[in-house]
Amino acid sequence: MSDLNLLRSKRRAYGEQGSLRIIKTVSYISLGIVLLSSLILFLLNITSDIPKIKKEDQSVSSSLSLLTDKIAKFLMMKNRVSEAGNIILKRSDFSQVLDIVLKDMPAALAIESFSVDQKGILINISSSSLADLDEFLTNLEKEPTFKKITLENLALDEKGGKYQVALNVIFK
Repeated sequence: MSDLNLLRSKRRAYGEQGSLRIIKTVSYISLGIVLLSSLILFLLNITSDIPKIKKEDQSVSSSLSLLTDKIAKFLMMKNRVSEAGNIILKRSDFSQVLDIVLKDMPAALAIESFSVDQKGILINISSSSLADLDEFLTNLEKEPTFKKITLENLALDEKGGKYQVALNVIFK
């Protein structure tokens, strides 16, 4: 006859039930942890202001983009104004030269064209009298501001009876 060991089978059955019981316990604990963490996250989500914060973020971002455009336009205008100021400071002041030319000009002379640059002046003058033209040229020669005066053209308009003179005056 063969020997049957009944105690061993009981232990084996108890061991299987014990391990099954441990697995069930661990799964219940895991389920409880997941349920508890889900409940905590749900309550945090309800009590927190995340949607409100997202809306505020969007409104702040849109207002910043509008302000960025305004700031860019402002800075561009500020740059233009400063550059215009620099140009005004760097340009030459020809008002004194114009005053010198006009102060000694006889009343009978008429300026047809007048252009000024860094090097000198180009003047087109007309007059009915050579004496007035001579007086004007003599007055210009006396000015220490001018280095050289060149008569570019002298013409007579017979119909109008006027002399036309083109002068090139170079600064010192």
